[in-house]
Amino acid sequence: MSSSPHVSYSQSVLPLFMGKNRNTTFVLDTSNGMNAFMGPVKNLIIQTLTAKASLRDSLFNIISVSYKATAWSSNMLPCTPGIVYQALNWIHTLQTSPGRDLYTALALAFTDPACQSVHLVTCGLPDNPTQCLASLSTLVTRPVHTFHVSNIPMNNDISDFLHCVSSTTRGSCYNMSVNSENVVEV
Repeated sequence: MSSSPHVSYSQSVLPLFMGKNRNTTFVLDTSNGMNAFMGPVKNLIIQTLTAKASLRDSLFNIISVSYKATAWSSNMLPCTPGIVYQALNWIHTLQTSPGRDLYTALALAFTDPACQSVHLVTCGLPDNPTQCLASLSTLVTRPVHTFHVSNIPMNNDISDFLHCVSSTTRGSCYNMSVNSENVVEV
């Protein structure tokens, strides 16, 4: 019975998070607002990368974003078991801190020509929502699939912003929550 949340998790969230595009940059909000969700979201990213690595047909990168954007790698790397294993150490060290500079994180993701899509996991508005939205028309964009994680309903400002990002980039928008077993659900 204890494994049923894991099965539900794998069957609903994981395919959405793996995405349709093979080469994905995961942009993870590591602002203080994500503190309650960091463990489950890290597990989601680890499970996604492990599943993608078994296919051996894609590239990936991870960018954490708080007051600054920090990329795990300077460019996308093959999603193979060995490289994913190297990324796990970095993922485990991620901690929350103030700020949410999404503009810099998206610009960093879009500079890699191998990137086919961005998966943004966040719990709130960036520090610079106007600049971030305005920049989408000037950057060479890829689809941005937004994953809002919260255990309360999304407010209108966050909803409008995320829907604008996803529609401007021809991405999609999802709401996620963390259940009582600390598992991410859609």
